[in-house]
Amino acid sequence: MARDRHLTALSALLMLTGLPLSLFLVLAPLAGLRVALFGLPPGDADDTWILAVVLPLTFAMGVVGAAQVGTAVGLWRQRPWAWVAGLVHCGLWIMGGLLPLGAYGLFVLLRTSARERSS
Repeated sequence: MARDRHLTALSALLMLTGLPLSLFLVLAPLAGLRVALFGLPPGDADDTWILAVVLPLTFAMGVVGAAQVGTAVGLWRQRPWAWVAGLVHCGLWIMGGLLPLGAYGLFVLLRTSARERSS
């Protein structure tokens, strides 16, 4: 069966947007470790709340990026679960302000041929 070019493009798009985000899985713990070992510079006591909020959010973005990479691989291999995960990611793109990307993803995934391939 020939590979659908739109599903291939959506897989590549998910991979290209997910790889940079998944770097946060490494960078957020490294930043937390740096602060734990060396502390904050003097006079930056007001920045502790940023540590409590920004580092967990950054780590959560890394988890979303890793999930996007996993979804891209699943769509590439035509796994049935990847169709549902792709719908979730495209919905997140729309809510996050990336309307053209989310709309394209929903267009690709909601076509009859894409649904037939995923089942």
